[in-house]
This record gives sequence, C-alpha cells and structure tokens, in this order.
Amino acid sequence: MIKTTSGLFLAAAFALSGLAACSSDDSIVAPPDDTTTLDTQAKVDAFGAEGHTDYADRLVIGVENQSNSSITNLDALSSLTSVKGLAIFYNDALVDMSGLANLTSIGVDGMVIEENPKLTNLSGLIGLRSIGGLAFINMNGFMESLDGLNNLATVSGDLIIEENPRLLSTGGLSSLRSVGGDAYIGMNGIIATLDGLNNLTTVGGHLSISENPSLTSISGLIGLQSVGGDTFIGMNGIIESLSGLGTLVSIGGSLGISENPRLGSVNGLFGLESVGGTLLINLNSLVADLSGLSNLSSVGGGLFFLDNPKLANYCGLQHLLSVGFNGTYAAVGNALNPTLAEISSAFCD
Repeated sequence: MIKTTSGLFLAAAFALSGLAACSSDDSIVAPPDDTTTLDTQAKVDAFGAEGHTDYADRLVIGVENQSNSSITNLDALSSLTSVKGLAIFYNDALVDMSGLANLTSIGVDGMVIEENPKLTNLSGLIGLRSIGGLAFINMNGFMESLDGLNNLATVSGDLIIEENPRLLSTGGLSSLRSVGGDAYIGMNGIIATLDGLNNLTTVGGHLSISENPSLTSISGLIGLQSVGGDTFIGMNGIIESLSGLGTLVSIGGSLGISENPRLGSVNGLFGLESVGGTLLINLNSLVADLSGLSNLSSVGGGLFFLDNPKLANYCGLQHLLSVGFNGTYAAVGNALNPTLAEISSAFCD
C-alpha cells in the first residue's frame, strides 16, 4: 500500500536538505590555543625571517571577519614545508600565495581559504600533497580556478568548495584520490563542470553537489567508487545527466536526487549496487524512467519517488524487488504511481 502522510515525506527528505545547506558555520571552529596570527605584512615578514620549516602550530594569516589590506604577499614564508593548520582569510590586497610553494603538508587543523577578494587561483600551493583535516575554500570573489592544488592527493577531513562566484571548474584537483570526511560543492555561480575530480575514488562522509546553477556535467566524478555517508545531487539548474557516476558502487547512507529541472534520466547510476539508507528521487521535471537503477540490489531504508511529472517507467526497480526489499515505499505525484506489486509484475523489455 502506498502511504501518503506528509510526515512520511518529511522523513524521506530527512537530512538531505540539511546536507545541501552545509555552511561554514558547521565546519569552522574557534581557533585553538596553539595559533600564530599574522595580521600585518610586517608580521608576515618577521615570521618568515625566523626560517620555520616544520611548524607545529596553526598559522593564521589575516583576521577572521575583519577586512585587512595590510598583507600583500607571502614571499617571506618560503621556508615552510609543513604546518599544523593554515587559515588565510579576509586579505583584501593579497593577490597570490607564491611564498608557500614549498609547503607540502597541512596537519589536523586543516586549511581555510576564505574571503580573499583578489586571489584568482591557488598557484602558490603547488607543492601541497596532503591535508590532515578540513579543506575549506569559500567566498573568494575573483577565484577562477583551483590551479595550485594539482598535487594534492588526500584530504582527511571535509572538502568544502562554496560560494566562489567566478570559479569555473574543479580542474586543479586532478591528483585528489580520497576525502575522509564530507565533500560539498555548492553555490558556485558559474562552475560548469567537475573536471579534475576524475581520480577521486572515495568520500568517507557525505557527498553533496547542490545549488550550482551553471553546472552542466558531473562527468568529472568518473572514478568515484564509494561514498560512506549520504549523497545529494540537487538544485543544479541545467544539469542534464548523471553521467560520471557509473563506477559508483555503494552509498553507505541515503541518496537524494532532487530539483534538477533539466535532468533527463538517472542512467548514470547503472553501477550502483547498494544504498544503506533511503533513496529519494523528487521534483525532477524530465526524469521518465528508472532504468539506471537496474543493478541496485540493496536499499536499507525507504524508496520515495515524489513529484516527477514524467516518471512512468519503474522497471529499473525489478531487480531490487526480486532479491528482496522490505522498506517503506511511496510514489506520489508522478506520471504513474504503481504499487510494488505492479512494478514486480510489469512487462519490461
């Protein structure tokens, strides 16, 4: 029997909407005690003159939530090879980070690059290979590319690329293979592709690709095999396919495909075998069939298909139903809204 209570639908939407709205407030914590703050060019130069290489503390360049026009370059920091953490924010006059070219690793306190309005890329970080914590790149008004992160292979914490209005692609992340925490790419106004993420194979936490109005393709995720948490792809205004997710085999949490008005199908999910939580497909105006789910054999939560006005073919679920599905099911507001029994008995080519 199809259940139609609003409470059920709210449960289906669960935390996916919360994941889509991920923000810096959820990710950035107060500076730890072991922080060195450089908030003037003179302090940057003086610190550099000390010749630090492996620096055990977190290094902050700028002042959080306070505009700073003093710092124009980081040339004096060329001796640095590692730091516990690095935050570069609110530097109105900083145009590049070339002084950090010898930095190869950032520790557990992670990296924050936020509100540096004249930075166009991250070329000064060309030597960086690993980040032991968070990587947060946010609200850099003129940043057009992530070039400079080309040698970055691992991010142990979250990867958040958010609200960079001129960012065109993720091309600078071509060496990235794993993200230990969440991966969130959202609210980047003109980002068109995820090219550069083709070597990313695992995301340990949640994956969210949302609110990127110019995103046309996620084919850059062609190497992704597993996501440990939830996966949400939603509110991307012109994306037409999920091509690029063909190697994705397992999602440990829930999967939400929501509010992608030009998405024509879910065929890009043909390799997906298991979803640990709920599967939600809703408010996708052009999705007409579920054939891309034909290899899905396990869903630990519910199945929800809501308000997809052209969805009429559910044959892609027959394999799942044949091996056994015991969760809650709802199909409402679609072109056809069959019961599970009707799906199982339908004639499919």
